[in-house]
This record gives sequence, C-alpha cells and structure tokens, in this order.
Amino acid sequence: MSLVENVKSSVRRSIDLIATFPGGHFLLAFLASMRATLRHKKFILIYRKQGRWQHWEDRNVIVDLKPQLCSVPSVCDAATRDHWLTHYQPRQGDMIVDLGASVGDNALTLSKLVGPTGRVIAIEAHPATYKCLEETCRLNGLSNVFPIHVAIHDSDESVQISDLSENKSNAINSGEGGFSVPGTTLDKLMGSLGIDEISFMKINIEGAELPALKRAASVLSRTKHMVVSCHDFLAEQGGDEAARTFDEIRTILAGMGFSISLRLNDPRPYISYQVIGTYLGDAANGTAIKAA
Repeated sequence: MSLVENVKSSVRRSIDLIATFPGGHFLLAFLASMRATLRHKKFILIYRKQGRWQHWEDRNVIVDLKPQLCSVPSVCDAATRDHWLTHYQPRQGDMIVDLGASVGDNALTLSKLVGPTGRVIAIEAHPATYKCLEETCRLNGLSNVFPIHVAIHDSDESVQISDLSENKSNAINSGEGGFSVPGTTLDKLMGSLGIDEISFMKINIEGAELPALKRAASVLSRTKHMVVSCHDFLAEQGGDEAARTFDEIRTILAGMGFSISLRLNDPRPYISYQVIGTYLGDAANGTAIKAA
C-alpha cells in the first residue's frame, strides 16, 4: 500500500472512530462542512440524515455513505466531465446508460446535459450505494434519471458483491460475504426497457466490464459512444489478475465496429486504462486505435 493510500486509510479510520462518540456525527458534519467551505471558498453544507451524508452546494446535493470532499456537487461535475466526457459531450434528448452509477455523482451532470427530453438509465449493484443514488436523484428532482438496482453480468443469476468501507470500490466477487444481488445481462435489461438506441454509455463496474460486454452484442451495435473503465492497475498493485481486462475490451469493441481512442499519456491509471469507443460499424474494420 502506498503512502497516500495509508494516509487515506488512516483518515477513514479516524472518521469511523469519531462517529462512534456521542455527538460524533454532529462534530463530523461541522468539520466536513467547514473544510469543504474553506476549500471551495463558498458555503458547503454537509450533514447526516437517515444514515447517509448529504453534501449541499447551492441547490445541488450528492448523497454518500460518508462525508467526502469528492462528493461536493461541483467537484463531481468537474470529475464527470474530465473522466468521461472528453470525447463526446451529451446533448439534449440523448439516451445515456450510466453503468456503475455509484451515488449519482455522474448522473447529476448527465441529467442536466440531456435535458427534459433525454433519459439517463443509472444502474448500480451495491444496495447501500444504490440507496444513495436514489436519494441523490430524489433530492435534486432528477425526473429524467431512472435508477435501477441490478448487477450487469453474463447471466441472469444472482451475484455476490463485496461490502468494502470504500463503497465506490465494491465489486462482484466469488467468495463469501457481502451481498447477494440480482444479476442480468445488458442485452436483456435494455430489451426489457425498450431502449433501441444509446447515445452514450459509461461503464465503471470495478472489473466486471468483461463479462458484462461479452453478453451485450445487441446493445453494442446500437450504442454510438462509450467509455469503459478497465481496472488493470488493480492487478498491477497486487490485486486479482482477473482485473486485467484492457486488452480484451479493446478487442471486443474494435471487433464490434468501434473506433478506439485511448488516454495513455494520462498519469492517472484509472484514466489511462480507459477504452473510448465511437461506433462506426463496418467502416471501423476493427483496427482503428489512436492514443490521446
């Protein structure tokens, strides 16, 4: 574990410890609000309600399981645009699939971009994270965002999903522990929703992207733009070798008629291992790959 990761882990443990004291949540809310306000030079209100933390900035809010600077709405907006929207900017009326929607930190921006005539299908597997997603959508009045609680995989069978303290890193696992979550394929889910064409699809499902795309041929042929976050860097850090999906994802998308773009020069591994696809059909010839 790196020094930065050790520091982050220590901070998380300290937060958990403070929360156990009488009045600890009020102290955390005050400290988190003050820190965020000083950092952003504008008033940010962070407080706990019904076991979840609301991060208010102006009239926007992100609900998370812990108080975090990264859950301040303007931070989420900037991250969404930087991480996912460098090659395609969603437009009014677009149909978007947010696969791995987490707490709604991307959905808030996507909802505004597609407008009242567009739709965002926000899919999240982890039960507690999904509750945050629902609350984020409800409190912001995101009537064009449709949260769905399901794990996208290569079958209709239920899957086990981990329950880590860092909720945004939870993933499908084959071991014991965590939660059992209903599973389905991307093709079947989109078919049940009657979705014929997808303008943009974002996939960030912590290593499950390969089984998800292996059973998504129909959906891929009707998707114009997509970004897939691969997690090879987790294997490089000593994690499960099954996290190495970058090469296979590129092969699958290129074979399906996508022109592939990469961000190899970005120093952040979660960005440099992204696969960005633009559907060209037969014109792609399965070979168009360029680095950015």
